[in-house]
Amino acid sequence: MLRVGTFLVAALLAIWVSAAKAADASVGWYTKDQARAGKKLYMQHCLSCHPAGYFGPVFKAWKGERLASLYTVMAEGMPESNPGGLDREVYTQVLAYILKDVGYPRGEQPLEPGSDRFMRLVIE
Repeated sequence: MLRVGTFLVAALLAIWVSAAKAADASVGWYTKDQARAGKKLYMQHCLSCHPAGYFGPVFKAWKGERLASLYTVMAEGMPESNPGGLDREVYTQVLAYILKDVGYPRGEQPLEPGSDRFMRLVIE
């Protein structure tokens, strides 16, 4: 009886983990409000060095990498005049705008660096 119970728990856990991984992209990567705020911040902090169309090739080069890795590079190295000098929320909103700009879907769940969901997002 214990073996059946253990098997059942393991099977349910496997189904739950599989569903959680599949849900990441299907529920969207950022919210509309994050992207809207990010656009204004992008214009203020990023546009002078990263013009329109800049991030399409960047995302192609990062294909298969975790979004968290790109976020870390961005948050620690940008802007060039003050690397890592912006608030975490600013980097998050700018990244949401960039995701929108390169065609990733928005959803109801906010982009939250450090969250389990964020750590599983992979650039496609």
